[in-house]
Amino acid sequence: DVIKLDRSLISELSSDTASRIIARSIIAMLKDLDYTVLAEGVEDERTVTALTEYGCDQAQGFFYSKALPETELDEWLEWKLRGQC
Repeated sequence: DVIKLDRSLISELSSDTASRIIARSIIAMLKDLDYTVLAEGVEDERTVTALTEYGCDQAQGFFYSKALPETELDEWLEWKLRGQC
């Protein structure tokens, strides 16, 4: 029960008022319906901050990492987990 917000909505979040209003409204509606909200296409810290303020649960995109082959993904995950401890 996860709803993914398309990158086309997220990509303009830091620079477009209409995108912010739409994203905030959609996230609020989905949270009221008890969905987990995942935003894709997150590329900068301002977008992360806005999504967090709006109550978005999860995010993915180049802000966190580029797409990785499986072996590099395993190394990246180990590195991230070591950094969290």
